[in-house]
Amino acid sequence: MENIYAKLAEFVAEGQTVAVATIVDVKGSVPREVGAKMIIHPFGQHVGTVGGGCGEADVIRAALDVIQTGVPTTVRVDLTEDISMQALGVCGGIMDVFVTSSAPAAPRTVPPDGPGSGPTRGELVEALRTSILARQPVALVTVVSGPATGREAVVWLDQPPLGGLGLGDWEAQVIADAQAVLRGRQHRLLRYPAQGTSVFVEVQRRAPELIIVGAGHIAVPLAQMASLCDFAVTVLDDRPSFANRERFPTAQKVIAAPLRKTVAALPMDSDTFIVLVTRGHSH
Repeated sequence: MENIYAKLAEFVAEGQTVAVATIVDVKGSVPREVGAKMIIHPFGQHVGTVGGGCGEADVIRAALDVIQTGVPTTVRVDLTEDISMQALGVCGGIMDVFVTSSAPAAPRTVPPDGPGSGPTRGELVEALRTSILARQPVALVTVVSGPATGREAVVWLDQPPLGGLGLGDWEAQVIADAQAVLRGRQHRLLRYPAQGTSVFVEVQRRAPELIIVGAGHIAVPLAQMASLCDFAVTVLDDRPSFANRERFPTAQKVIAAPLRKTVAALPMDSDTFIVLVTRGHSH
């Protein structure tokens, strides 16, 4: 997710208007999960995917319209048609994809003190990226249906939100609900039928970290595979001839240092995984 937001920040900084598509709900078997994102560029420089095939083509067409009009929309991708020789990418499920524009300087919220004074999309994206890089729990909350469709706010557990959702007296309850979703660490679509509104809470989790202790022959392919699977890889060994960049070019960190002392000092949390492949039982 950090890669998507890094590219989005780049487009916004360059003054380019793009669209962002996010899968907010699924039913049955679909090619991508809730929370999967894609940037649609007006000149085809797309980033990410929401599943490919004809369904993604429908999303791209809708996104190009959103770039022109600035009006968000939800695209329903129905993959439940009968399978035949002519069927194109039938998975058997349905996914709802919310598409919004990302105009560089347009305010994304309307706070109580008047229109036009909320944070820009660039400021929201930067707040997200800063929190992700700092390993801080954070969520992007987006109104995906109802009168305030398209409004966004960045929500943390321990500080006031950035931006507002334009939901009036019941916004505080929605923010509290979003914080509960953030604690649960899973994206979720919140529905409020009485208000005719749905809100998508996109939980921003940093990449899981894999610490490989031991830089022998097993560690080399393990580090490569883990990097392909979007782990942030750290390799540790007390032998500089093994723990070096030449052997582990895809690792985020390669540390040549005493094992016990270094492992004890490494920051770890519930997104940290450790594989011990040291050279001997004593380690």
